[in-house]
Amino acid sequence: MVPDAQGATAVPTVTVFVPATWSMLDLDPQTRTGSIARLVEEKIGGGSDLSQARAGMMDQLERAVEVAVGQGAILGYLLLTSGGGKVASASLFVSVVDGVGDHGDQVPEPAAAAEALAARLDGEVRQLPVGPAVRVRRRRSVAVEDGANPSEVEIVQWYSLHETGRRLATMTFSTPNVGLADEFGEVFALIAATLR
Repeated sequence: MVPDAQGATAVPTVTVFVPATWSMLDLDPQTRTGSIARLVEEKIGGGSDLSQARAGMMDQLERAVEVAVGQGAILGYLLLTSGGGKVASASLFVSVVDGVGDHGDQVPEPAAAAEALAARLDGEVRQLPVGPAVRVRRRRSVAVEDGANPSEVEIVQWYSLHETGRRLATMTFSTPNVGLADEFGEVFALIAATLR
């Protein structure tokens, strides 16, 4: 955490670098619906053969952004490609949250804090350029509104402790393309390594 001009503690600045094929998501509730519609139209195209996929994607993205912002997301990115009548997608939301635990004025040692968090979340400690981090990989069923069967989504979360020990940067990646989960996991790890 960095003191601002008035001496108050500010939220650390977070940056990640994503491949050029990923687009930044508009998280502003005033403008995001239009932005998402334009993004989906641009990436999927206007053909009638994908109209159902476009409508479903816009609905899912709007709900995902709303939930992510409600949980403190400050950055959002989307990979959306189509070809051969199929759509591949992945998303990333980055949040900065307060660390868990009461250590008084003592800053927790990063490696020990990462080990404790990994045990608590059933994750694994990995090393990022910014220091030790925890990676948690899960598969979840997500309900869809049109009454269809729930769809499977691969979710990979990375937790990186800020150097002060008081905050965590959380990177939440997801993809509905579970058949490509391992390949997407490699891409997610490369993006996570760019966290600053």
